Formats: sequence, C-alpha cells, structure tokens
Amino acid sequence: MKKSFLLLFVLTLLHVQHVCAAKSLWDGKKADTSWYDESATEYHITSAAQFKGFADLVSYNNCSFEGKKVILDCDIDLDNHPWSPIGLHSGKPFSGTFDGLNHSITNLLIDSNQFEYPDMKDNVGLFGYAIKAEIKNISVQGKLEISSGKYIGGIAATVSSVENIYSDIEIELSTSLASSYVGTVVSIATDANKIYAKGIIRFKESYLGLNKSCYVGGIAGSCSNMSECYSAVDASINIIGASNEHIGGISGTSKTISNALFAGQISVGNYNCSSDMFMPNIGGICGQLTTGDHLISAPKFMSYGRGFATSKSVVIPSTSNAAVTDTYYLNTWATNNESYGAAISDADLKSGNPLDGFDATIWEFKENEYPFIISLTNLIPQPTYTVTYYVDGVLYQVDEYKEGETVVPPADPVKEGYTFNGWDYVPPFIYQNSWIVNGTFSINSYNITYMVDNAVFKTDTQEYNSYINPPTAFPLKQGFLFGWGEYPEKVPAHDITIEGIYTEDTYEFVDLGLPSGLLWATKNVGAARPEDYGYYFSWGETILKESYYWGTYSYCHGTENTLTKYCFSSNFGEVDNKYTLDETDDAVITNWGKPWRLPTEAEAMELYSNCTWTLGDLNGIGGCYVTGKNGNSIFLPKAGYKQYKTTFHKGQELYLLLSSLYTNNEVRPDYGLLIYCDDNSYGLAGEERSFGFSARAVTSIDPAGINNLRISDSNEIDRIYDVQGNILPKAKKGMNIIRMSNGQTRKVVIK
Repeated sequence: MKKSFLLLFVLTLLHVQHVCAAKSLWDGKKADTSWYDESATEYHITSAAQFKGFADLVSYNNCSFEGKKVILDCDIDLDNHPWSPIGLHSGKPFSGTFDGLNHSITNLLIDSNQFEYPDMKDNVGLFGYAIKAEIKNISVQGKLEISSGKYIGGIAATVSSVENIYSDIEIELSTSLASSYVGTVVSIATDANKIYAKGIIRFKESYLGLNKSCYVGGIAGSCSNMSECYSAVDASINIIGASNEHIGGISGTSKTISNALFAGQISVGNYNCSSDMFMPNIGGICGQLTTGDHLISAPKFMSYGRGFATSKSVVIPSTSNAAVTDTYYLNTWATNNESYGAAISDADLKSGNPLDGFDATIWEFKENEYPFIISLTNLIPQPTYTVTYYVDGVLYQVDEYKEGETVVPPADPVKEGYTFNGWDYVPPFIYQNSWIVNGTFSINSYNITYMVDNAVFKTDTQEYNSYINPPTAFPLKQGFLFGWGEYPEKVPAHDITIEGIYTEDTYEFVDLGLPSGLLWATKNVGAARPEDYGYYFSWGETILKESYYWGTYSYCHGTENTLTKYCFSSNFGEVDNKYTLDETDDAVITNWGKPWRLPTEAEAMELYSNCTWTLGDLNGIGGCYVTGKNGNSIFLPKAGYKQYKTTFHKGQELYLLLSSLYTNNEVRPDYGLLIYCDDNSYGLAGEERSFGFSARAVTSIDPAGINNLRISDSNEIDRIYDVQGNILPKAKKGMNIIRMSNGQTRKVVIK
C-alpha cells in the first residue's frame, strides 16, 4: 500500500496538498494520555506520544486495562529512544487485549541500564508483565540491551497469549543469566499462534553465559502451546557451568508445538562442562517438549561445543520422552542416534513436493524454497520501494510502495507566479526498484499596461517577481509634471495596469544679484523639488527617451559624423553653421514656455564670475550651492548624465545644458556646451550631444507680474484682480487673479 511522506520546502515556494505521515515518530519524551477515559472499554492509539502515554498509564498509574481493548491505528517509530516496558510486575500488569491491526512498531530500544526503577529489571520487553493479556496483529523491530533481567522477551516478558506476530528483535546480553527465560518474541507465555520470528540472541562477551536452569528459545523461553510458528533466529549461547539448560530454535520448553519450522542457527559454546552427563537440553525445535507434530528442523548451522559431538539433536534432545509425529529434519546435522522425525535432504525439502501428512491448507510447498506456513505470509513485511519526487532540485514528496503496486503521482505542485511543467517520468508500477522523479517549474510572464490620458501608452511583458521599471520616456505636457501612479515593486502573479499622472507644475526663480539681472529657476525642468534631478535631454532635443546614444539622436543618421543640424564641419555631416539652439529645440521653452529658456555660454560665465560655488547636499542629495553677492542661492543637484539606459555619476558630477555648441575644439560640432561641476572643479565643459543632461531654466524678464505663467507670447494679460474681484493696476504680493486676453484665468501667488 502506498505511503506518502510530504515535505514542505523552505520553499514556501510550493503549496502542496496535505498527506498524513505514514509513521508517527516518537521524540523520546512526549506522553499523551488525553485520550484515556476510565469508563471506556475500547481505546484507539493514533500517535507515538499516545502509545507512550498508554505505557505510562499501565506502569505508573496502575491502569491494567483488564477486560478492555487497546487498538493501534498507526505505525510507530520509536526512533531508538530508550523504552520502558508496558507493565512492570505483578502489581502493575497489563491485563487487557492489545490489537495492532497489523501496524508496525520500529526502532524499539530497551536498555536495562537506563531503567528508572529497580522493579523494571525482571520483566523486560516492549510489554513487561502482561499476565491475562492478549497481544496480537503487530510487527515489532528493535533491539534489547540486557544487563539484568529474569524474563526477557522482545514483544512481551510474561504474557498469556500472542497471535499474528512478526518479530525482528536483536537481544544482546551483557550479563550471565541464571534461572532466566529468553525469547525474541516472549519470555513466558501460555499460547503462541501464528508467529514469524527473525533476530539474534547473543552474549556480548565470550565469558558470559547461561548458568542454572535457563530457558532460551528463538521465539519463546517457555510457552505451553505453540502452533504455526516460524523461527529464523540466530542464537549464539554460552554455557558457563554444570547446569540444566533448555535451548531450542522455536522454544526452550513447551508442552505442545504444532506446525512449526526452524531455519535459523544455534551455536553453543561450552567452557566448563567436563562430561556429557551435564549436557544441556538443546534441540532445533525445542529443548524440552512433551508432544509435537508437523515439525521441520532445517537449521543453517548447528554447533554444540565441546562435549556434545555425539549428542546432536536437530529436533529435540535425544534424551527426551516426547511424543512427536510427522516431523522432518535436515540430515546434514543429524547423527545416527537422532531419535525424532525422519531425515531429509535440503534438496528434498526444496523440491516443491508436499511432505507426507502435512495439511495443504496450512503448509505451502514451492520449488527451490523451504516449506512455508501459509498463515504467516501476510505477516512478513514486504520489501518497500520509494518514488521520490524533486521539483527544481528540491525534495517535494516521497511515496512508499510495495512490489507490484500501481504508482499514483502526487497532485501537481503549485507555486505562485510559475507553471508546473510536469514530471519527467513516473513508472506505471513498482518492480524491484526505487525511483527518482523530477519535475520543473517555468516562470510566468505577465502583461503591464501603461496608460497616459486614458489611452494605452505602452505595453510590456515581464517575468513574475521581476522589478518593475516604468518607461523613463513619456509624453511631456507644457506646464505639467509627469509621474507614474502607484504600482508594486515587483511583478505580481497577474496582469496589471499603471496609470500616468500629470500634475500642474509651478515655477519659481531666484534673483542672485547678477549684473545682467538674469533670474535663475529654483529647480531643474521635470523636477518637483530643488534637489530632484528632473528630466534628461540630449542637446537640441525636447523629448524624453528610453535610451540615449547616437542611434536615437534626432539630428543625425545614427552616428556622430552624420549630423543633420547644428554642424560646422563637413567631416561630421551637413553643414549649416548653426552654433546656437533654435527656440523650437530649447527643452526649457518647449516644456515651461516663454519667458523661460536655456542659459547661454555668457550667462553661465556670469554665474561663475559673480557667485560662490559651495559643495553640499539638500535633503541627502549631493550637489552644489550657488550663492550670489546678495546672499540669495540656488541648489544644483549632481544628476550625472545618461548614456544608453544608464545614469552615470549620480551624486558625483553636475551637468547642465547650455544653448550653444562646444566650440573650444572648433572641429567637433558633435559636442554640446554644458555647465560642469564635481568635487574638485567647476566650469564649462563639452560632451557628446547624444547623452542625456539636466536642464535649468533662466529668464531675462522679471516674471513677477505674471508669476511664471505657462503661456505663450500670444497670450496677453487683460486684467489683474485681487481675490475679492477688485481690479489692480499691477500684481501685488499674495494671491492674484490674472485674466488673459483669450478669456482664460489663472491664480497667481506673488512672494
């Protein structure tokens, strides 16, 4: 059956459907008893913490569960945290029914050195003292590390009945035992039915061993009645004294064993016995048996140590008085004095032919395999294989399957802003292999629509989560500043529209006390504040562009030596001997209107000669303060310049357009004249006309009477009013209402 383990990445990248984990993992501490109701008669365990709570209720709260049923509803992984037995002794037993519903408990670790209380040490196992108890339908895997104990069983120490059990338990003994009972499934039980046992029983050191009446079995130390049992346990046992030991591949001692097979090994080391008269009772099936039928002893290895060379007993000890029928053993390990059963070869056992007297509803005979007990087939954990899914190299989900199961791929992962491209290959079913399956996402692109004046200005397509960079070139409207409305920093997972917004501009000037009376604007063209960089214009152009280079320059054919205007050398294009911009090519006139314009070379020199230039910043923006002799000043931000789509030297260098060509080098008409300033110098400079530069407006006419109105020369002032409607002879400080000859009116504030 498919089991899924879902992994959510730090990739909160992926939003995946929820699948419950196949196993509940114990953290070694948590014990949940919230499910317990004393009045109930049936309980369901749904987590490892609840299973630990169940153990604590029995061992520490005197809840025996007698007459009640505890059902396990999930697989549990104890994660090799030290486990304390469920039921400590006769005063604190488990006496109910535990039904595992064919679930598994894995990574059981019992270390008797870590038991909290001395009364734990006698009854050692997943369950300790479970008298009057029934344990069934469970698979257990783990290890018991024993330094002391009298009753040692992997599933249970002392129990009434076990049924439908799969056990894979390793028991390592670090102490010698006396009068003890050891089995990988149970220590002492009344009934054991349908048991499949793997595992190991061994002493940690060679000088340790059994001494005085111990009972050791692959499945049980002692069990009265056993049926349909299979043991593949490897037992390596030492005998350290003259004693009466009972050792068997199925059980140390039993009254009856029916339909059982031993396919493990028994290796006994004898160190102190000097005579065969002290021979322990050792048998491939049982060390001490009263009656048995339909038994097969097919060990991998049998060794009895010094003194037992002629006394091998492949089924039960030759000294026994047991009544055994329909029993077979491998002749490999038998001697002529084997008293019980019929010798048979390994090849005969694996021939696939039914053995005489064996019930075909109980036993299955297959070629090249030992006979097997049919009822145990479903107990054996089948090999599991995984299908592991990765998405863009990140672990997404792991599914567990058994052989032959159909593979069902997980729901497609979802990742905002991406499209899942599917899995590369998903096998239709599982056959002897695990699989790795890879999936990929491709990033989505979304449309960005830029609107200006309710019309589509531009459309763009960008990848999800990329930074949005609205157009830097947009239609200019005289008298207005332009800006893009609110928009997210990065592209969302849907199409968006970004609105362009025009806001009415205001123009102010400063009288620096210059000899010419020239007035300088307080901010750059396109700037909302004095420290803003404003728009960038190529020399002679009045529009904004996305990229600034000769290929986009208006007055050439794509190169600096193919000029079509403002050229005084035939080496650079069509000669017209124009050195100064026409009004139609003045970015200030076009965008602010007269009387504003770009400054001339002479006016720039006047600014240098009559003002103090001081480096500084305004609201964190680096630039230069230009202060006249009258104490008034303007701030010129270091806006750098644009080349292609990049702005260079922002905060480091100042460039301002002038209205004439750079003529210091009279053979280069491809250079425009600029005001320049950096941290070390200021003055006039020439630079390629195709680059983008800031523009600062000047006027030689005092615009106070019209307060820098954005009007053309044809618009004349008709009348001036105050806010009460009284006609004024001229504008005054404060609010004025200007009526134009074309009937338009403006509000004007004179400072």
